[in-house]
Amino acid sequence: MNKPTDFDYFNTLLVQSVGSKVGPIAPTITPSAAYGYENAEQAEGIFSGEVNLPLYARVGNPTNAKLESIVAKMEGGFGAIATASGMGALSMVTTAFLNTGDEILCIGGFFGGTYSLVNDTMKRFGVSNSFCEVDDFSHIESTLQRGVKMVLMESVGNPSLRLPDVQRIIDLCNTHETVLMIDNTATPLLLRPLTMGADIVVHSSTKNMSGHSAALGGIAVFRAVKEEGDKCYMKSMQMYTRS
Repeated sequence: MNKPTDFDYFNTLLVQSVGSKVGPIAPTITPSAAYGYENAEQAEGIFSGEVNLPLYARVGNPTNAKLESIVAKMEGGFGAIATASGMGALSMVTTAFLNTGDEILCIGGFFGGTYSLVNDTMKRFGVSNSFCEVDDFSHIESTLQRGVKMVLMESVGNPSLRLPDVQRIIDLCNTHETVLMIDNTATPLLLRPLTMGADIVVHSSTKNMSGHSAALGGIAVFRAVKEEGDKCYMKSMQMYTRS
């Protein structure tokens, strides 16, 4: 595992990942919503997922795919999904993984939009929650032992700036086989939760990742755990399908 402070590693990785050595050096922006197919066989392969070519912009396009591959490499993840905003990434993951009757453990202070999502929106769909401070490990352990579907935390509390013991919480979640999602918006490159054992990392790419406050976006990155043949399974999806 590369150390989070090894910026020489990132300087090489990101430059090699972003630029193309053949054709346009800068990433190409593809604005098309739909795509044509060479023949019926190719279309069938694309729709079945056996052919890795664009299907429809709603499920991704080459521009998004480029960003997703770069951030997945940056975070040490298996794959990523780009969204229209950071809240879009959080909403996508919570609505995909949580069902009525599930519970989220929320650790530390949250960005206002995240608080509203879990405390207001998800409650309307029957998803409960409990909140605790970053150092309240008695509550964290007892809640995990009781059985919750997901743990959500921020690498740096926004706006509280509280710093959680990320590795300790990751280890606890893995012990109790609980999906852990970390909002890593504040610390891209500085912290790589997936390489430490977290399951899902989300970013508001509008913030530090963009750097110029001109491009609204978000992204969720997932960790892989094992390979079977040609298939690589994400730990978070493995936990989701088990429960």
